[in-house]
Amino acid sequence: MKRPLFALRGIGMAFGLAAAFDGNLLVSDMPNDRLLRFSSADGACIDTFVPFRDGGLIGPIHVIFAAIPEPGTHTLVMIGLAGILGLYRRHWRK
Repeated sequence: MKRPLFALRGIGMAFGLAAAFDGNLLVSDMPNDRLLRFSSADGACIDTFVPFRDGGLIGPIHVIFAAIPEPGTHTLVMIGLAGILGLYRRHWRK
């Protein structure tokens, strides 16, 4: 009989599961305050994605990944022009 994937790694309570952008599975281990990464190909544990209480991780329950796009060239140009316009208007109001 095969043992469950999580029993092999010593996970106390696996609350959150999420698929990472690379296709691997991320599992939150709440009692041990860490996030583990498992291979989607064979289920083997790759590594500890977030170590014990790293970055303020305490009692992870949910795992959520969101793609946050980098600002495009047009966005950066518009922000720069708005800043220049603001400085210009402030200068000429005095």
